[in-house]
Amino acid sequence: MSLPDSFAVMDQAIFKQGLDTVTISVYLLSCGLSDAGKAVTLDTLRPVWQGLEDELQAGLDTLMTRNIIILVPTGTDNQKIFLINPVSKWRMAT
Repeated sequence: MSLPDSFAVMDQAIFKQGLDTVTISVYLLSCGLSDAGKAVTLDTLRPVWQGLEDELQAGLDTLMTRNIIILVPTGTDNQKIFLINPVSKWRMAT
């Protein structure tokens, strides 16, 4: 399956969105994985995540709600792939 290009370059706008530290950390780790050429999945995030699993999931949920990352359908239930959107697609803080 071919995935669309991810805009993985970390954007400084993340710090102006009023997001909590956990959510920003999930974003930064996701950018790092993507920049290293790795798929951003729960399996690749867990080994580098230092917090609780619930915090990781909450951060991902917030990032998806704000359209900062998107979930790409893979056809399998056991592997979720996340792509990082360019800032132009984010739902900005008001």
